[in-house]
Amino acid sequence: MQLRFKKVLAFICALAMVLTAQPLPAKAAATPQFKKTYDTLFENGDQGFTYTITGVKKGQSVAWSVTGEGARYIKLNKTSAKITGKQTKNKVVVVTNEELAAKNLVVNVIAKIYGKNGKLKYTLSGGNARIGIRPTKLEIVATDVPSTLQVGSSYIFRYQITPKNSTASVVWDATYEDGTDASDCITNAGKFTPKKNGLYTLTVKGYIGEKLHASAQKTVSVDMPIISIRQTAVDKILIVYPEDVSKTLRKESFTLKNFYGVAEPIKDLSFSTDGKEVTLITSNYLRSGETYTLTDGRTSREIAINFGAPVDLKVLTTEAVVGKLTPIQYALYDANGIDVTELYRSRGTISFYPDLVTAGGGYITPENEILLTSVGTVSTFTAIFFFNNTLLTTQGTVICVPAPYAAETNFTLSRYAATPNYTLPTYRDNRTAVAGSTYYLHFRALDTDRTAFQYVSVTYESSNPDILLVYNAPNGTASATAIRDGIVTVTATANYGGQTYTYSYKVEVEPKPLLASISLDTNYVYLSDKYPENYRKYINVTAYNQFGQSFELTNEYAFITESDSAAATGLIDYDPIYNRLVIAPGGQEPGQHRFTLSLTCDGRTASTDIYVYIQTPPASGGLHWQAEIDQPVVDLTPNEETNLGDYARSRDITIRLEETRSSIFSQYHTIQKAYISKDGQYYYSDLTKDPTASRFPISVNSSSLAIQTVALTGNICKKAPAGIYYVELEFAPTGTSADTYTSRVTASFEIKDSQGIPTVTVARTTASMFCPTALALAQNCLAPSDGAIVACTVLGSNLPGNTYSLTAGQPVHIQTVTVRVQTLLANNQILYYDTVVDVGKTLTNR
Repeated sequence: MQLRFKKVLAFICALAMVLTAQPLPAKAAATPQFKKTYDTLFENGDQGFTYTITGVKKGQSVAWSVTGEGARYIKLNKTSAKITGKQTKNKVVVVTNEELAAKNLVVNVIAKIYGKNGKLKYTLSGGNARIGIRPTKLEIVATDVPSTLQVGSSYIFRYQITPKNSTASVVWDATYEDGTDASDCITNAGKFTPKKNGLYTLTVKGYIGEKLHASAQKTVSVDMPIISIRQTAVDKILIVYPEDVSKTLRKESFTLKNFYGVAEPIKDLSFSTDGKEVTLITSNYLRSGETYTLTDGRTSREIAINFGAPVDLKVLTTEAVVGKLTPIQYALYDANGIDVTELYRSRGTISFYPDLVTAGGGYITPENEILLTSVGTVSTFTAIFFFNNTLLTTQGTVICVPAPYAAETNFTLSRYAATPNYTLPTYRDNRTAVAGSTYYLHFRALDTDRTAFQYVSVTYESSNPDILLVYNAPNGTASATAIRDGIVTVTATANYGGQTYTYSYKVEVEPKPLLASISLDTNYVYLSDKYPENYRKYINVTAYNQFGQSFELTNEYAFITESDSAAATGLIDYDPIYNRLVIAPGGQEPGQHRFTLSLTCDGRTASTDIYVYIQTPPASGGLHWQAEIDQPVVDLTPNEETNLGDYARSRDITIRLEETRSSIFSQYHTIQKAYISKDGQYYYSDLTKDPTASRFPISVNSSSLAIQTVALTGNICKKAPAGIYYVELEFAPTGTSADTYTSRVTASFEIKDSQGIPTVTVARTTASMFCPTALALAQNCLAPSDGAIVACTVLGSNLPGNTYSLTAGQPVHIQTVTVRVQTLLANNQILYYDTVVDVGKTLTNR
């Protein structure tokens, strides 16, 4: 290799000698050209326009002329000239005398260059220019516009331009009083439609090309009058407007002040269907007998607050969805019809006594929820509210109705049998399948209060099994195998309360992706010939399919070759678990190596080259320290091809502290302490342990820090929380003492978990049978979306749920439950994943 390099160097030197012996070519003469042209030639406001030609020679001559439809309106300062230097100029003047006929006509200045012998050498064009009339003045005309405008109404503003035959293009824009853009409120015809109240600045501008020549502004005031205002509840005020204000007013638009000028906090607001009525909800109860001042930013109105004790009780709930616990809502009104429920709810007690429960079944729970089990049945009951020796009674009637078609649904194709975690902000339905792959089907429907319907069963059907084949398993799960590309309709049929509900979704099956190319984080890696144990470099491999999208590598075959015949044995290897190259320079001499990585998957092969440079770190030079993380991203989702033991080990993360000299690895440095944090919490090196809010150090005193992300107890695993973790390493730099000087480096790694997290819904609040323990009660009343409840915690007790004994009719507040989900690994090994789910629900034993 060294001999080849010397030959190449000799050839380059010889070539350089030959090139230096050749004379340099003569520099080409410059070609004459216009130095400056004008897009617009104005007939007013300018004395003339100068056209300059550069690159001419002394002794040459130039003949000037004008062409184009506007040529007769142009006067040249000269029509010919003898050139005495390296450039020549000519002045052009527009002489239309403000003739409208010349407006916007095109002209072109032509220059012909003649040599000393009188022969024509060049013909130059100045390019088309238009004859324009510059505006000298713009004015806004608003004689028909009132002084105060109204939100939602339209007004026409006009402009007056001087001179009238100006060639300027006129545009309108507007800004709010805070300077923000409001140009969507005005058209280029000057039609102004304000969207909110306040002050607006209207501007009309006259442009020729991109240059502004004249402008004018006008400030207008926009108002939104209040028609009426009245109190409807102890914490609510109703405001009526003449127009829809739902798009222009927000909670922050309103201010409500009491007699002393102190503002009452506004908690929320709501709009009527037509947007003309606004209901303000205050954070505190309004004070009876006081007068408040309300302003919406432009209009102020006073309102007198006056309410008294309740004299009337009404049951508001008239319908209950079959099989669903429905809270019984009620309201208390004073003599003036003001809703005083929120004020007196805590001062009295409400009770409901069934007068009749129909043959269809049903009951009222201690939490004042009604459950009806047969569509069409009617339940009547007596409602009693008692306070301060006052008794209010009324009758309530609730009819059992079928569940409505869902206000919102989710239908998704997933690689996992576990129910997706719909609560994640990143969750999105997937309705795309890839030919040759199998998916699990998941469906849920939400009621108007965003609670999920607990369907008895859900089955699926494909409109074309030759494109997407659907199988409904006896255990209630459903899967779909994508056969070939195409579009099908999948129908989900749900049964609930004796009723059937169907929902249809379009599913697109894409062609099977094939391996098309691979790329690396970097194709060049520099390593040191210092080779402490476990010194490695990693290069991530990313594959792409024929559509340019990321391609998942499974069952791929890797083949690595080296172009140098003297192969560097053991220097580079491919890791199929993490799809990366592992480079271990131990035992290698300094030098350069070129490798080719070829990956074959499903009969398709893609290749790329890698250059590995092994160097000896210098004896002196700048020292630098950095964290080395062997797995910057870890996905905790179990793989069906992974053994139980390999699952936990393969998710461990190792962090080392690299010391480099002049950017070349020198050695692994000792880490004294480490800090691991996520979302303001601090973790141990075993991330499955509960974090703390207090920052604490992890003692390392080694060159590596091992981080555990999965803890196994038998075949039951506990995972670290997903998210981005930040690591801070403390160390004493080379040549210093840990007692006198400490440095720090930081790094981060990410833990992902795409396995579905189960949700828990309340099937009933009163047990259907006697339950001896809190755990048995939770298992009877709560329904996980996947897996089984194996543990629970009770508020106010440190006893495990399986040892917390219950008596008949005893209520307990279940704080959390532990749900155990099953996953099948390689060789039919079963992995159980325990996750804690918050419940916070009071359940009652039977």
